[in-house]
Amino acid sequence: MVGADGPISRFLAGVHFLWRVAAIVACGYSQQRTAVFRVPILFGDWFYVASGRSRVQEMASAPDDATQVNYTLGVEILMQPYHALVIRGILTRNLGRCFPQMRDELVHAFDDVLALNGDEWKLVQVQPALLQIVARTNNRVFVGLPLCGDLGYLKLNIDFAVAVFLRAQFISMLPDVLKPILGPVFWTRRSSRRRARAFLGPLLEERLEKERQYGRDWPGRPNDLISWLLELAEGAQRTAPDLAMRILTVNFAAIHTTSMTLTDALYDLAAHPAHIAPLREEVARAVAVEGWTKAALGRMHALDSFLRESQRLGGLGPFAMGRKVVAPGGFTFEDGTTVP
Repeated sequence: MVGADGPISRFLAGVHFLWRVAAIVACGYSQQRTAVFRVPILFGDWFYVASGRSRVQEMASAPDDATQVNYTLGVEILMQPYHALVIRGILTRNLGRCFPQMRDELVHAFDDVLALNGDEWKLVQVQPALLQIVARTNNRVFVGLPLCGDLGYLKLNIDFAVAVFLRAQFISMLPDVLKPILGPVFWTRRSSRRRARAFLGPLLEERLEKERQYGRDWPGRPNDLISWLLELAEGAQRTAPDLAMRILTVNFAAIHTTSMTLTDALYDLAAHPAHIAPLREEVARAVAVEGWTKAALGRMHALDSFLRESQRLGGLGPFAMGRKVVAPGGFTFEDGTTVP
């Protein structure tokens, strides 16, 4: 255990955990590098951290639980996550075809967001700038032009991800008996879906109408996320409100993870500038052979290794995999350690 076990000290430690999570976890890890340690969180509960390669592998094979999704993204997202099949299947198969659009949007997004003037130096806030660039690039494939460059639409998606994450964290700390009562108080799903429909509604209704008139293979059908969702959507899922929520959900999963990873990589390049020239040379060689294509990315082995190492050392937070134990008897590791 990290921290005291008295009722008052546990409550104070739980409050402390909200703001000093990385330091507290580092303290526990320094004492238990290959074991399980626990820290108190708010409302009298515990947060357990499992360390060591074997425990991480055991956790990786355990199923996930996402009860708080009911209160943030909606029960239909939890119970019928066909959008995940779209991302893992249809989008992955279409990455090569979509690559020219993505590169085109990346070039214009960097020019517009950074607004650099020749070789003149300029102060740039890296994370906010990359959020805009990543959101634009993603949505070039998700919803296409001109909506992917709409600042209001981009802000909605960026803010939605932050709101969902913060509310999910708070709801997850509530006792189970309070979640149905207080969970709906903190959700933003209805207001977010209403705002999303303001941006996406006309486009989605037009696409639905064309499918009703001409079928799923109508001439000029865009190769984007909307079309891919409609390939799997059934019944009530084939409506503008449901599709708008699916697009918000995919953006929620895509924008911040990518921008934070890219931010870490840029900071690591700045800290280790000796890698810049070799990486540039590798990119130039790959593009000279394959052009700006997905195949060229497959030739960039040093760049791939640099990004992997950057993620290993930085990452998106002190925890790699979040799990909730739901079995009545707890979760028992192979060495007999049980988390209730």
